[in-house]
Amino acid sequence: MSNIGAMQFIRRLSRSESGTATVEFALFVFLILMPFLFGIFDIGRALEQHHVVTKSVRDAARYIARVPGYDELTPFEVNCAETGAMVGATTPAGDAKDLAMYGRMNPVSTESPLMPAWDAANISTAYQTVCITGPVPPASPVVVDGVTLDINVVKVTAIVPYEDVLLQAFGIGAIIFTVSHEERYIGE
Repeated sequence: MSNIGAMQFIRRLSRSESGTATVEFALFVFLILMPFLFGIFDIGRALEQHHVVTKSVRDAARYIARVPGYDELTPFEVNCAETGAMVGATTPAGDAKDLAMYGRMNPVSTESPLMPAWDAANISTAYQTVCITGPVPPASPVVVDGVTLDINVVKVTAIVPYEDVLLQAFGIGAIIFTVSHEERYIGE
């Protein structure tokens, strides 16, 4: 095909309307529908990861609320400094952090954490994202039938960044989950 024949073919193709609907639909799918579907997928991933963090923090709080021998003068940890079994610690606060981060106590080094942000490469830093406070009196006193109860609570808080796919592509900043759960300190 010569240059003249190619130019005639391109002119004829540009005037043709036979494939216009197909091209418009392809552009619509690529530019509008695909980002929308990926956005739905990313929101679903975010909800699933938030649920995982919420459940793991709740489990850790339930565990730590039953560990005996602690009070206001001897709290579980100070400044979120405790670490878990992955770096050799075996304190109750470290066990609770392992429960929150791995879904079980005393994980082995080949196990993956529940959240990608708690990766093994930065494990000592990752342990600091889960904090245990207490046992301390609750922020607001508990009153039952006009009597103020003398109780203490423990609180487990996790601050976890969500590692998204689509939002970074659009330049939207990181989403950070901050989840906490309080339990009455029983100490049995």
